[in-house]
Amino acid sequence: MKSQKDLLPSDFMSVYPWDSVTQKSENESLACSIMATKNFKGNTWDDVSYEDYLEYRLSIGAQRGNARQDEFDKVNKYCKNISTAALFSKSWEDIINEFLY
Repeated sequence: MKSQKDLLPSDFMSVYPWDSVTQKSENESLACSIMATKNFKGNTWDDVSYEDYLEYRLSIGAQRGNARQDEFDKVNKYCKNISTAALFSKSWEDIINEFLY
């Protein structure tokens, strides 16, 4: 049987978190970028920094991004692990539920 530990950041990249706790599309896009940064850095739940996020953005040819560090920090706390991702968005919580059942 699969467990939550089998989920990776890349599993959260396929679903946009429309219904986030912040109800801000900018934060939802930023959360997706943070998960993509985690994927870029090895697809692990290791912490990513604001500098990692900026490096990832530049590596894909995107502009630096307009998220300030304080915005990044606010959203990043929800991207720390599987449990916090579920708290960010019902859509992301559903990923966990679908994976387990």
